Amino acid sequence: MAVDLNDKIHLVFYYSDGSKGYLKYATNTNGSWVIEEIASGEDTEFGKYGSISIAPDGTIYVSYYGKKKLGQGAPLTGYLLLAQ
Repeated sequence: MAVDLNDKIHLVFYYSDGSKGYLKYATNTNGSWVIEEIASGEDTEFGKYGSISIAPDGTIYVSYYGKKKLGQGAPLTGYLLLAQ
């Protein structure tokens, strides 16, 4: 969770439907809560460990965990993603 200079709340959270993982973003900048999906992946681990921060200029940064297949037959490997 992060609070901007206008005291508005921004947060990211993980959700899984049992087959896919989702990273969602919620904010109350317009006075009521708005939730949107910002990323999803083909496994239940995708989107876990989300973190959010706000730069002094108001830019919102989100990092989260995902998995990526490196090539045909290659195993899935974990990586950290950054969304702006």
